[in-house]
Amino acid sequence: MISLVPGFLMWSMIVINEIPDYEEDRAAGKMNLVARFGRRRGVALYVVGLVCAYAVMPLSATFSLAPLGILLGLLTAPIAYHSFLILKENYLDKIKIAPANLAMIKIHALTLTALIIGYLAAGFLT
Repeated sequence: MISLVPGFLMWSMIVINEIPDYEEDRAAGKMNLVARFGRRRGVALYVVGLVCAYAVMPLSATFSLAPLGILLGLLTAPIAYHSFLILKENYLDKIKIAPANLAMIKIHALTLTALIIGYLAAGFLT
């Protein structure tokens, strides 16, 4: 179950990377999700991935599908929220959304590191 977290985070990372390339992708016939549905819906798809990733963690812990330590991954939620705010305000500007894209890279790396630490801690404590 917890392996869904990196998948959903990667989903969001891919979507946010497609948003600045919207015009070029459409012109080249690259019909990815953002090119098909538009940048505004791309922002929504980005959020869906993040929400799903952050929902899986407490649900996994609640139903004993993962150790409680994986909740450390939730510590990156403020970075994700900040990234969303930047993207929401600037999704039409390639340059201004760059910090949101960088934040997504940090979210992915830090969340997965936190999950690893949570699993290691559970292994040492049991």
